[in-house]
Amino acid sequence: TANEPLPALLEKVINRSGLINSLNTLPDPSLELQALRSFMDFIQEEAARQPDLRLEQLLDILEQYQDNHIPLEINQSIGFEQGLVLSTAHSAKGLEFDYVFILDAVKESWEPRNQGGGNNFSLPDTLVSAPEEDAMEARRRLFYVAMTRAKRWLQISYSARDDKGKALTPAVFVEEIRAAHPALFQQAHPDVSAATENLKNSLTEAPVGQVIFQDARNIASLLDNFSLSISALNRYLNCPLEFYYANILRLPGTMSEQAAYGTAMHKALQRFFERMLADREKKFPDRVSLLYFFEEDMKRLQSKFRRARFDHFVATGKSRLSALYNQPDWYNHREVKIEYAIRRASCEGVPITGSIDKIEFYEHTTLRVVDYKTGKPDPKKIATPTDKNPKGSPYWRQLAFYKILYENFDQSSRFVKDGAITFLDPDAEGQFKTLTTTFEPEHIRQFKTLIADTYQRIMAQDFYNGCEQADCIWCNFTRRQRAPDSFNHQAIDELDDNQ
Repeated sequence: TANEPLPALLEKVINRSGLINSLNTLPDPSLELQALRSFMDFIQEEAARQPDLRLEQLLDILEQYQDNHIPLEINQSIGFEQGLVLSTAHSAKGLEFDYVFILDAVKESWEPRNQGGGNNFSLPDTLVSAPEEDAMEARRRLFYVAMTRAKRWLQISYSARDDKGKALTPAVFVEEIRAAHPALFQQAHPDVSAATENLKNSLTEAPVGQVIFQDARNIASLLDNFSLSISALNRYLNCPLEFYYANILRLPGTMSEQAAYGTAMHKALQRFFERMLADREKKFPDRVSLLYFFEEDMKRLQSKFRRARFDHFVATGKSRLSALYNQPDWYNHREVKIEYAIRRASCEGVPITGSIDKIEFYEHTTLRVVDYKTGKPDPKKIATPTDKNPKGSPYWRQLAFYKILYENFDQSSRFVKDGAITFLDPDAEGQFKTLTTTFEPEHIRQFKTLIADTYQRIMAQDFYNGCEQADCIWCNFTRRQRAPDSFNHQAIDELDDNQ
């Protein structure tokens, strides 16, 4: 326990304390859930800034907040038919709002700072300019994410001076917008008022066999702009209670080490292909660059790992990527799109959304959807529907979902001929496998019906009957009040669709 990542340790403490169970005793736990999730967000942000942060140091930080009467901001995201959602740009990914206000759009808040300190990995000679460029592009993409959450209205604002009267510089992204559209900008003198909220927590025992309740009207308001992703679909098919707790109540949780490792591997490959696409001759970066990309993302996610395991995962990832680099068959196709995000398409009247790891374009308007997975290659993981299992395997459903998503978004004549899973871990013979699947028309028709049926059940708020599997953490939590140390679901984490 002493070597666990601090966020994971606190998640375990919260779950074992009975705090989550106690929410059953409240007529409306909306505010308590939001306070708890905001607290966990704060912990994870502090740990991300200081990967070596220890519990006693965190307690000192919280004591300083208390002594100086500094409240933690609450992220209001559930429980109100109409209201204000305070969110980071990261947390807003995959969400949409009628009105979006981007605050504090200044250089200090949005542009990367100079790198320094002892936690940085050494910079390869071939990538002298890479950190600054990559960091700036990452911030640019994040700013774009924040802007594109708005459906009706977007307002970007910043202060001319800070609390001490020092002049502030707008973020470079704001200046780029100003240069292109100067008429959009105006100077304002708002009347700012401060507000505080009293938060409460209860540790009383909860009755057995009750679902943490949310008012049906509140849930309906949350589902107004709901788009079905493959992770949401698979959660519901796995257990409707899992969907309710994870997607509706959004119980606070942490990322597992395996999921963080998989994220870093995905990001390394994404940047590897993006560099190729940006090159005039479409040359791939060298092996050193690929490993550097991975190390950078592992450093960013270091707070997700136990100290004793971080170096192990770094070494494993570098070994896997080095071996993959020496097998160019899996990456030499250059007509591709990477991390292709589709925010809203339609299938049988159902709004669907997702982000596809890679799309490979071929002749005759055909293409292939590709997803990367860590873990050993196993054909069963990509099994097509059968009479005994008409829903197909989770990986097959993911690829079929991406086929439907793309074809219902792209209005050209292109169609998805097949799908592939590229495994980032070798098989028993040390080979890296890509498993492909084709899509029978009847299977796709049945899957579309499954999508429509699942969406209808979600909109009807049919959440409260679980799967009744003996090992289901959600059913055990509801029926027997057995809160696990973590609510992570590895199979869902592996989908990695950012939803």
